[in-house]
Amino acid sequence: MSFLGKQEEALAAFEKGKQINPKDADVSFEIGKIRLQKGDRDGARAAFRKPSKLDPSDTDYKRAFVGTSAPQESRKKN
Repeated sequence: MSFLGKQEEALAAFEKGKQINPKDADVSFEIGKIRLQKGDRDGARAAFRKPSKLDPSDTDYKRAFVGTSAPQESRKKN
């Protein structure tokens, strides 16, 4: 199975976990990390928002949310 397939499996498992326990900040954080790895910056930001609100003192959560909220650098082609 490819790495992408494993990401999809993991994402599905975490999404199921989120349904079972929607206040688990770690589950949303892991969903955000997987979405970011897949290139889904908006989805990652949405996932990172919840743990940063549930536990605002956690610097990892805050850094992840702020990092995905910052505008991406655009690269000029010469």
